[in-house]
Amino acid sequence: MNPSPSAEFARYRFVRDARGDVVSLPSAEADKGVCLVLDHERWALARWHRIAGAAAREDRLQAFQRNAERIAGGGHPRCPRLLSWGREGDDLLYADEMWDGEPLPSYLARAGAVSVGVACQWIRELLTVFASIPFPTVPSEKLSPRHFEVVQNREGRIFLVLSECGGWAPSFASPQETPLEPEIAPADFAGLFCTLLAGDPNPEDRRDSLLEPPDGLAPALREDVLRALEKGGGDADAAFRSALRAGAISAPSERPRVTAPLTPLQEWLRRDLEEIGGDMPGAFPLVTATGEPYAVPVHLRGNATLMQLLPGPEAIPREDWLHQHHAATRRPGRGLAHQLQVNYIEDRGSLTLIGEERIEGIDLGSWIARTGPLSLESARDLAGVIHAALVTLEAQTSACAVWWLPPENILLVTETSSSRDPDDLLLEKDGAAWTAFPLKFRLHQTLATLRDGVSLPSKVRELTRLPGKPHEPARRSAIALPLLWHLLTGTRFHWSDPVRRTGRIPAALAEMFEQRRQQLRTDPTATPDDFFLTFVQWTPPELSPESEPSPESEPPMEALPRVPEPEPPAAPRFVADVPEPVRALSPAAVGLWAFLLGVVTASV
Repeated sequence: MNPSPSAEFARYRFVRDARGDVVSLPSAEADKGVCLVLDHERWALARWHRIAGAAAREDRLQAFQRNAERIAGGGHPRCPRLLSWGREGDDLLYADEMWDGEPLPSYLARAGAVSVGVACQWIRELLTVFASIPFPTVPSEKLSPRHFEVVQNREGRIFLVLSECGGWAPSFASPQETPLEPEIAPADFAGLFCTLLAGDPNPEDRRDSLLEPPDGLAPALREDVLRALEKGGGDADAAFRSALRAGAISAPSERPRVTAPLTPLQEWLRRDLEEIGGDMPGAFPLVTATGEPYAVPVHLRGNATLMQLLPGPEAIPREDWLHQHHAATRRPGRGLAHQLQVNYIEDRGSLTLIGEERIEGIDLGSWIARTGPLSLESARDLAGVIHAALVTLEAQTSACAVWWLPPENILLVTETSSSRDPDDLLLEKDGAAWTAFPLKFRLHQTLATLRDGVSLPSKVRELTRLPGKPHEPARRSAIALPLLWHLLTGTRFHWSDPVRRTGRIPAALAEMFEQRRQQLRTDPTATPDDFFLTFVQWTPPELSPESEPSPESEPPMEALPRVPEPEPPAAPRFVADVPEPVRALSPAAVGLWAFLLGVVTASV
């Protein structure tokens, strides 16, 4: 472990608010400070932790390093990936991915008890998390609400995530005290279940919530929880898991009544709006009708607009944004085929306001989360459609080079289809669905994508700053690998992790992904071809020559299906005199802030 944080933490920059102070984040640990930082390597927000006095003893330092490496290698989506760790004097430092959620202790103190069905579902999900990650043993007194955050995703689903990684070693145990085979007893989860039912993060006795059973707590579930608390192991463990499964049946009907967690990023934006003399009408909607958690749907100059709120240049310097973001927002009001139009942009102190066209549709990330991954055949069809749209977009003279396109930034425009119900057509997940709806690409960053990060290998990141549209095979492959992986598996693609075969991915295809991943990490300029085309043309090796379609029956690659663009409206959809990006308070800005103050009514 590096004794100085300078080398490990040089990639981070502290994010500052409207007053110039470092943005602090909530923590359930009394001896820990957590700040918001920008990770230059991922173009992403991250959490920077400092635990006072935790590195005073070498054995504590070694124990934390072992456990940090275990957690960093876990890769479960409900567990933040540790990015860096080190020390400064006697203080322990580490950085991890950003969760925009509320610590469970403060959530319970604010929202109260969790319903039985939702508590069962949350604990079942945590059991899955801990079963998939090699954690060290955590004794009962260590597994507590302070280790978790309550998070709400883009679809409005609320769940628990693992948040605090500093306390997983029992009292920062020495190597001799840390078991080789990690195991967490059912009593730990049964105790957490009782805490959720009680709505008290610090109950004197975890069984108190069972003395007067809450509504919906079946007698059998109560008995199985008590058995898990008192005995644990063997039959008690199996009975507890079975009882949780039965209790979670009511979770879907109870979810609409679950209190939404507070979100630090939204609270930060709200405070900064107040500091600079403006305010949003009412509270930020956590998940709007568009699925955008940091945007407000409004009408700007009579046009439907989605106003994205982002950190401004005083919070994050302009050079720390993706070059593609600058190119896509350089000329507001510019209309390009398949590009989601930006029709307003203004820097306002520590905030930047970006008004983008508001369309009726769904993004691929939300749609995959709702309906599940695609079959191989369906993914190949959709890959061809996305590739055709990218070719059309980049062929336009004033279009920027596209290096990054996550599923959340690919929008299926459903408002143009009137022959069939869009939901029914999308559920079919076939070629007819992909060609029925035009595609729109959001090429600029938002606070949501800044939270999730721009995932690119370091050598590819260097190429993104080049002018023009160079290295097309590398550019398209950098988009295709994480996007296609998400379509096929529903999970994030990590450039640092070797690609392994899953139940949905044939071994030969996984090997093809892995070879291209290594190519882009080592020498992207030597990328042989466009991975979109490689994937679309790929045939599973188990198909015999007799079963393969004849070459005459397959269209040439240049004949990939073209994605329809919406018919141009009779009158311009957006006013033609939208100004260039405003760097001082202009009349247009005054008008925008009038709307933000409530003069213009926001509408979904």
